[in-house]
Amino acid sequence: MRSYPTCMPCLLSQAVNILESHSDDASLKETTIREVLNLLATEDHTQPPPVLAWKIHDILREATGVVDFFEKDKRLHNSIALELLPMLRERVEAADDPFTEAVKIAIIGNSIDLGIYHTLSREQMESAINDLLTMTIDPEPLKKLQDQVQKAGSILYLADNAGEIVFDRLIIETLPRDKVVLSVKGSPVLNDAMREDAEQAGLDKLVPVIDNGSNVPGTWLDDCSDSFRQTFDKADLIIAKGQGNFETLEMMDKNICFLVLIKCPSIGEFAGVPVRTPAVLWATAHDRI
Repeated sequence: MRSYPTCMPCLLSQAVNILESHSDDASLKETTIREVLNLLATEDHTQPPPVLAWKIHDILREATGVVDFFEKDKRLHNSIALELLPMLRERVEAADDPFTEAVKIAIIGNSIDLGIYHTLSREQMESAINDLLTMTIDPEPLKKLQDQVQKAGSILYLADNAGEIVFDRLIIETLPRDKVVLSVKGSPVLNDAMREDAEQAGLDKLVPVIDNGSNVPGTWLDDCSDSFRQTFDKADLIIAKGQGNFETLEMMDKNICFLVLIKCPSIGEFAGVPVRTPAVLWATAHDRI
């Protein structure tokens, strides 16, 4: 998916909020924002938004000397999600269709997105989860996912954010775990999940965990490691969480199912799904249903 004019204010807002949180130097902030603005004005907008975000984060890290802007937030959101996990697991176990309920909860976890919301308190997380639990998911693409899970000899699960990765446990627990490999980011960007987040969530006890060798806030294969690319290419089914993965992979001629909460009007319009809707989508080179 290309970057649209409506992506630019969002990317700029991310940069401003990160600078405000990590620097008191007014001159540095002004100089850095001018550099970000220049990048947004001159970069090729046929690139997906996560690629522009990746380049902006390089500018921010160079300016501030900070490697992981959201390290404390990630640990906190994992802890809060782990406290909520038993209640959500009870919902899955009590559901008429545990797989559908687990998918819905995994998508709801995608609301833990500091690239969109900048800050998220426990109260905001709980409120968002409770609101979204009442929503339904289009059954047709969900049925295709169930069928593909049964047919697949190997499944690559692309995680998205910390906190959210805890809720991914519920769907991974319903999958044939001997077929599943979980992928996380290779180094920090936004609040995207890394190996330590998978470990804090206990996922390393369930399935093999690999990193993709990249810190693009999506899955930009040109920046991923050779070993990850081999796993990606060999997977019969890829389950990809979040908007960043959708933006970077939706045109792939690959059997990719996206589990995403639509938070952005541009993505909603592109995918034909209203904002604040949990959605199961398929890569556009394949039928979506």
